Amino acid sequence: VVISAQAKGQVQAINQQLSSESMVNIVSADRIQELPDVNAAEAIARLPGVAINRSGGEGQKVVIRGLDPKFAAITVNGVSLPSNSSTDRSVDLSLISPELLDGIEVFKSPLPNMDAEAIGGTVNLRLRKAPKDWRILAKGLGGYNDLNNDFRDHKGVLQVSNRIFNDIVGFVYQGSIERFNRGGDIQISNWRQGATDSLGVTEILGNSLRFEDRQEIRKRWNSSLSLDYDLGKSSFSFFGLYSKTERNRFNR
Repeated sequence: VVISAQAKGQVQAINQQLSSESMVNIVSADRIQELPDVNAAEAIARLPGVAINRSGGEGQKVVIRGLDPKFAAITVNGVSLPSNSSTDRSVDLSLISPELLDGIEVFKSPLPNMDAEAIGGTVNLRLRKAPKDWRILAKGLGGYNDLNNDFRDHKGVLQVSNRIFNDIVGFVYQGSIERFNRGGDIQISNWRQGATDSLGVTEILGNSLRFEDRQEIRKRWNSSLSLDYDLGKSSFSFFGLYSKTERNRFNR
């Protein structure tokens, strides 16, 4: 029997799950900051019933209850995030840094006030609101790729936030830069169905086998600005995100 205690920062999130009228999982901001996830997709993947599609080891798209990412809706503070895929309606979350988030909600059954546009579920990203005093967050992360003997993997984040004009307007500005070696060895196998004998045993025959040596350096630059206006009984907000990804890939 293993008994574990829950971190204080996650207690409020657990109480929200227990009192919710929907099937929902919630991750608090404290829990997000505990682990060195490089993007929002990898932070979401720690919830039960949620997996992610990866590219070169980097988490990108959310898979809820085994359904394709195009069947999951992604929202930011309840507002739908448009798809950035050229083939379907899925959203690549590798562009969003976890330092921007105040919490993550995964709804596996929609509430009456939510759009019924997702078979798999809805992921709502809650943005961090600006504090009343100046706050500066600086974070650095380093890594090592053993397959390619590369020590230069890194990510740097700088975030500045405050409230101005008698605390009416709050802003959170963040910039980040990252460079990771996403190379590796890849094996791809295809199979086909063969004949079935009198005992009902079906042959599984190898169709093709491919080995690939992939060398890839992936660089990304992110910049974001979040503004919120608190007018007492009402409030509104603005969020802008710029992201640029550069890939240098060689396949053999």
